[in-house]
Amino acid sequence: MAGTDAEGNPTSTPRPPRVRTATVTAPSAGTLTALDVLVDQIVAVGDTVGAVSPGTLSVTATLTQAEQFRLLTPPATAEVEVQGGPAPFTCTALALGVPAAGETPDVPSTPDMGGAGGTGGGTTARCAVPAGVTVFAGMGATVRVQAGTAEDVLVVPVTAVQGTVQSGNVWVLADDGTEEQRPVTLGLTDGDQIEVREGLTEGEQVLQFVPVPDDTPVQDPMMGGPYG
Repeated sequence: MAGTDAEGNPTSTPRPPRVRTATVTAPSAGTLTALDVLVDQIVAVGDTVGAVSPGTLSVTATLTQAEQFRLLTPPATAEVEVQGGPAPFTCTALALGVPAAGETPDVPSTPDMGGAGGTGGGTTARCAVPAGVTVFAGMGATVRVQAGTAEDVLVVPVTAVQGTVQSGNVWVLADDGTEEQRPVTLGLTDGDQIEVREGLTEGEQVLQFVPVPDDTPVQDPMMGGPYG
């Protein structure tokens, strides 16, 4: 608070600390499993102060880089098969994200998306085990995620396309045997074939494999040695 003393000099008096009490609610009911703050500890917005276990299990599968691209619009459910457990069941609330530090899956699993491959980036797919399904933490499982379906569409081998998500290039064979690089719009893929939505018409011939540059050394007749 600003003011002046007896001689007219400006003074300031600090205000007492302003304390506000707030109730932090958990997103779901459960048991408090961690509370990592002390009395009068200062916390910032976004800090993790505790953890609540809802008393249910979830299935978590690590996704490869290729699988992440194929799940740009993930479905809400997935099919789970627990090794040596009950019949395959549908888990709900499927969500993609990066696991929190120190987080371990209740039921670690392997994703099955029809032949996707590549290196992973730490992203996982997690869904909730429905009530009434008997599983235990630490069991292995396989998760099958349906990325989408397409019927009566134009497809080519994945080896014929440069690129696998949204856009790519194919090499079309002309009547005179020449090759034309053509951009295409891509759709779904099962790992072996990929949907071409735009850029090709039925009946056109494409190279089965994407061409690679020819880096074979060429003999220089003047120098007597290869160059390239």
